[in-house]
Amino acid sequence: MTTRWYMINSIGMATLCTDEADARSNAADADEQYPRHRPHRAVQMVEVDQAPAATSGIAIRKRDSLIAEGYRITGWLLSKPGDRHALMHDAAVRWLTQDSLWKLMHVEGSQVVEPAAPAPVAQGDMREAFEAWARGADPTADRHASRQAPTVAELADRYMREHAIPYKKPSSVALDRRTWDKHILPALGRHRVDAVTRADCVALHGGLARSPSRANQTRALLSKAFNLAVEWDWCTANPVAGTKRYRIRQRETVLTVQQLAAMDAALDGMTPAFAALVRLLTLTGCRLSEILTARRAWVDIERRLLLLPDSKTGPRRIALPHRAVAIIQAMPAHEWLIPGRKPGTHMAKPYTSWYALLRRAGLPRGTRIHDLRHSFGSHGHAQGLSQRQIATMLGHADLATTARYLHGLGQEAEDVDVVAERLAAGWRDGTLTQ
Repeated sequence: MTTRWYMINSIGMATLCTDEADARSNAADADEQYPRHRPHRAVQMVEVDQAPAATSGIAIRKRDSLIAEGYRITGWLLSKPGDRHALMHDAAVRWLTQDSLWKLMHVEGSQVVEPAAPAPVAQGDMREAFEAWARGADPTADRHASRQAPTVAELADRYMREHAIPYKKPSSVALDRRTWDKHILPALGRHRVDAVTRADCVALHGGLARSPSRANQTRALLSKAFNLAVEWDWCTANPVAGTKRYRIRQRETVLTVQQLAAMDAALDGMTPAFAALVRLLTLTGCRLSEILTARRAWVDIERRLLLLPDSKTGPRRIALPHRAVAIIQAMPAHEWLIPGRKPGTHMAKPYTSWYALLRRAGLPRGTRIHDLRHSFGSHGHAQGLSQRQIATMLGHADLATTARYLHGLGQEAEDVDVVAERLAAGWRDGTLTQ
């Protein structure tokens, strides 16, 4: 019988080699170049007569004849005539089509039996494989397990189902889903969870280098998912661990009293709802989403409070300065604190109006709406308020959840009035009713 040497990877792809040394050399090189398909093995094969226009009956007779000759059926290698590459199949012979001529090749047992003389016993990895086969091990078991191992796509589904949806806010759930669909799954979705390498994670992170913040957010999501995969025994280690994050340059723009006065003056002639939005953000230090989605019913005028049932850090009560209360009272009655253009809606995306305001006020185009919140905190600190007082007014999550409720209401209102009066020092009289 004719024997040949092949290099075969973990998913059953085989490459014909010239001899044993060539096969082992190719296997070693492939382990370094294609770690995802490890291990690559040097395998000696016995060639079986070509089966012309093969049918299932012919294939079965070929199998039975090999068993009768003392060979153990451990797998079939299918290759087109003259093709250097082939595919390893299960011990159960696959159906062969009438229009394809294939060579059936069979992995030998402990040694290759030649009519003249036995071939030498295989060395190294193959010897261990042959010993396992001799003990009755199934050589296709690893391949079956590999096919059944969970993929990154399945990890994404379980992460969303068992972690994101039960424990995260809807906006965060939507962000996670977009990150999976747009960035992670196109790159790693088909990979087995236990086969993802650190190099794969670094490549994914590097591919998002043009948007460092998005790259870091994607890295954080993938790292959390793999931590859960370790808990679920889907893999033994987190391949994201130890990879570097991008350094994000912190933008800390604090508007001066003069710039805030120019902004207030520039609000003349703009829509009343947008003007109220900017002034309320300035005077309260709230997040944009907190004011945009606030309902009028959540405002307690008597106690000067905006009561949010939910926010980025959970339920929150926001002390309102006198100026903010006056702005709210001057606005027409509506379901939403900041009404939108369409009936029954709140304002959604004020960015076009914001950039127009920056041009009118002569402020840098890079100034963000969120910089109003930074300015609130910085001016409050300049007025002598403690860091704890400022953190309470801004609703930062680093304080205990109950800390907001332990401070006296009167003191919070006085604190926020101190900041508001400084911020509005340059505002003209009459802006509250515009």
